[in-house]
Amino acid sequence: MAVAVVNTSGANFGGGTPGTVAYTTVGVDNIIVLHISSEPHNVTPVAVSTVTDTNSLAWTKKASLDTLATLTANTQEVWWAHAPTAISGTITVTMAAAIDDGSLSTLSVSGVYDVANPWDPNSSLPATSSDTGASAAPSVTISTTAAETMVLGFWVTYNSSDESNGSLTVLLNQNNGGGAL
Repeated sequence: MAVAVVNTSGANFGGGTPGTVAYTTVGVDNIIVLHISSEPHNVTPVAVSTVTDTNSLAWTKKASLDTLATLTANTQEVWWAHAPTAISGTITVTMAAAIDDGSLSTLSVSGVYDVANPWDPNSSLPATSSDTGASAAPSVTISTTAAETMVLGFWVTYNSSDESNGSLTVLLNQNNGGGAL
């Protein structure tokens, strides 16, 4: 079976309340990838405190990146869980402190060769890049090792931009709610 995204979902959240997003898997042995983007509206990044869901899946953090753009800290975290059967549920994300606004995006991926360790073993991954204020868009070079690898990219900006340019396919575009504080 080829690796494929079988479902996506998104939601936005803000303030002191946890964020929630619905998700659905298709078939057996899906990996649910959760991308969390938050803006605390100050210069101190706010990490994710907990990730839980209504099906009691075991959530593991894969990567975290803090950036500072125009005096506002932005945090991105990628978490994942294995769903052995087809399920639907709600994921709840609690931040370590109140944030201004944020977004949650999920991808349900089927056909992963190792559901206990679904990530490509290449030591250069995950790779990150951030805007340095230069005129060129941020970019990163990656290298994969596994025979069948799906490359996922997550992008956050503090202003409106068009991420549809380029040769990659946009699977989900989730905008934040514009702030709650």
